Amino acid sequence: MAISVATITSEKEQKTTMAEVKAAILAAAEKADRKNIVDVVVELDAGKYTVNEPLVLSTEETPSLAYVRLTIKPKPSMRPVVTGLR
Repeated sequence: MAISVATITSEKEQKTTMAEVKAAILAAAEKADRKNIVDVVVELDAGKYTVNEPLVLSTEETPSLAYVRLTIKPKPSMRPVVTGLR
């Protein structure tokens, strides 16, 4: 499962929020279990991403996250810049 994250460059384009990304990851986790490992790839477009709050994923709250392999990477030939929290 791939989740595409786009930056906003005009009023016509849709911006994906961290909450939407987290919701998509958690939705994928619902299908995961010990016998069904789910790969989730978050792909970033080119642009600047400012992180204003941490993306917290907890196996205590969602035990099936233990069976999700999460990868966050740029889309091919894109060069995103992530800034914000330390």
